[in-house]
Amino acid sequence: MATGRKTVVVGQVIDPVAWGNPLWDQSVQTFASAADRTAQFAAPKQGAVTWLEDVKQLQVYNGTAWEQVGASNATDVPWTQVSTFTSPWGHYLTAPWSGVWFNRRNGVVTITGGIYRGVSAPVANEQMFTIPAGLAPGKIVQGVGSSGAWPTVRPDGTVWTGAAGSSPFSLVVTYGQTA
Repeated sequence: MATGRKTVVVGQVIDPVAWGNPLWDQSVQTFASAADRTAQFAAPKQGAVTWLEDVKQLQVYNGTAWEQVGASNATDVPWTQVSTFTSPWGHYLTAPWSGVWFNRRNGVVTITGGIYRGVSAPVANEQMFTIPAGLAPGKIVQGVGSSGAWPTVRPDGTVWTGAAGSSPFSLVVTYGQTA
């Protein structure tokens, strides 16, 4: 049976026998249950993705076991509002921003919200607030912000303006992290 990747062009008829494993490897297979999947898909490759009808779950094979895509784990941190800011920074409380929030889900940290500088416009490289040290990235990470004020998160968990801009502004920073 063939292995590897194949590309389909518009109008091409797919012959499952000729395609073999690449057809399995590049598609999400649907099964009635985990038992049904085991019976039909005895030797999955790492990265294989399946849908289980009985539990309505998308699952991926990690090389050893099947795990639910998007499932929470013990290292997750729920959405938490930043409560302490470095003066003169603070929450921008007008909808839709309603403050600055952070979380970690499945090893991905997200910081988002609206922030303002109480006196004059944001300046480059000014600390705004700090997230918990356990959520800090291993290196400096740059996010996106409106009004030209690009936020950066440093390995100590401090969040800084990356460039001068105007206030208030929205910010989003997302990065992968191992717990």
